[in-house]
Amino acid sequence: MRRYDSYKDSGVAWIGEIPEHWEIRSLRNFLSYVSIKGHGDKQLLSVTRENGVIVRNVESKEENHNFVPDDLSGYKLVEEGQFVINKMKSWQGSYGVSSYTGIVSPAYYVCNLRIENKRFFNIAIRSKSYVPFFTQYSKGIRVDQWDLSPIALKNIPFIVPPLDEQQNIVEFFIEKSA
Repeated sequence: MRRYDSYKDSGVAWIGEIPEHWEIRSLRNFLSYVSIKGHGDKQLLSVTRENGVIVRNVESKEENHNFVPDDLSGYKLVEEGQFVINKMKSWQGSYGVSSYTGIVSPAYYVCNLRIENKRFFNIAIRSKSYVPFFTQYSKGIRVDQWDLSPIALKNIPFIVPPLDEQQNIVEFFIEKSA
């Protein structure tokens, strides 16, 4: 069922056509890298493929498989609303917009996000449709050691509907996932 009067080719084979009035832009239009360190007293965050950015439970032996150093001053500050990417696991979907302020591993990318509807961005980018882009743009010798370069990240295409349609998508998503 077609809901719009006219469509155009998205330029991405597996996406196909999109409504004519939607834009296709690369992530470089929305992201700028930041690296602020020296806030080792903030809560520790992590990025998972299942839930995006979460508060890391450093007390749980089951949840905490990675070593946590005593000195966290080299960890990167994350502010609420920033986009955080585990660059070595982005091909699995380990990225998201943070709902928290805290710190993450220095190996993660932290980006200011220039888009009005950050909730739409998070829903869209974390959809199963976007993981293949992160897989396609990651490189390495072995799959479990693939890495996403900063340049590759910024080249990933992103489809942008008008703001009112973004909000409708967010509301639909909230309703359907309730």
